[in-house]
Amino acid sequence: MQILVEDKEVSRFLGNFAISITADPESWVNWHAVIICAEAEKNEPLNNVIHSHLAHMSRAALLGLDGVILQLGNSTIVALVQHMNKEHVKMLRADIAELSAGRWSILTFRHFELLDDIDTLEDYARIHASPHDRMNTVDTIEFNSLKAMVPHISDLLKAWMTNHKKRTHGEKPCVLLVDDDAATRHIVSRALKDQYPMVTAGTVAEAIEKHLLLTPDIVFLDIDLPGCDGFMLLSYIRAYDPNCRVVMFSGNGYVDNRLKAFAAGAVGFVNKPFKRDAFDRYITMCKPHASSAAT
Repeated sequence: MQILVEDKEVSRFLGNFAISITADPESWVNWHAVIICAEAEKNEPLNNVIHSHLAHMSRAALLGLDGVILQLGNSTIVALVQHMNKEHVKMLRADIAELSAGRWSILTFRHFELLDDIDTLEDYARIHASPHDRMNTVDTIEFNSLKAMVPHISDLLKAWMTNHKKRTHGEKPCVLLVDDDAATRHIVSRALKDQYPMVTAGTVAEAIEKHLLLTPDIVFLDIDLPGCDGFMLLSYIRAYDPNCRVVMFSGNGYVDNRLKAFAAGAVGFVNKPFKRDAFDRYITMCKPHASSAAT
């Protein structure tokens, strides 16, 4: 679990977190928030050493969990933690109470499931993150890089310029799943193919070809692809086909992966192992865009 201290790091994190909450709050199911506020005796502000100690003490109590701890201002710690349970809360409360005895005259501790009070976290984002911090964290892919992976990319792009106009508002969305694991492709395809037009790809090159030939409305994209991570493919889709929705997934659902995905333009994030309803939810939300319908 990382601790962010520098104003710029905290601002960048909260800016991208705000993007993710706006795009898909339900992707933060099973995440928790802890807010700890302290004031030194005689209401003096906490110095940096004490503030840092409070953050590290929190990390020690949450050892082994994924998340991030933010040091805000001179007296507030905000922790966003995945899969936190009652025992973690109890331990954190006890550790803080023991180590803060006689050190702080005021100490408030609040724990809640993240989705139960999104407003509070959005307030922190508005206060501590400026608009320029809400930026894309993935570089735009170069055409030469695409051509190196798919030598006939120029011909495919010409075909795509015609095919993508055939998307018709109201039809069932066409789904593309990109994962290098054959078993995953088989299981997901088998589960969804009877309800939706469904294709799969095992490599980035194959994914680019099928995207350009079949113009899917939604792509489920693995982050951990061999030779080229999924963020590179996301960059390509966002650059060439912004109307196509992309949902990232990974067995490593770390907070950094989530924020990077949403900041780069993904509309959702799914953890492995998959649950069928996660796919259904995103596909149901996806309608072929009227703006790209045939005229």
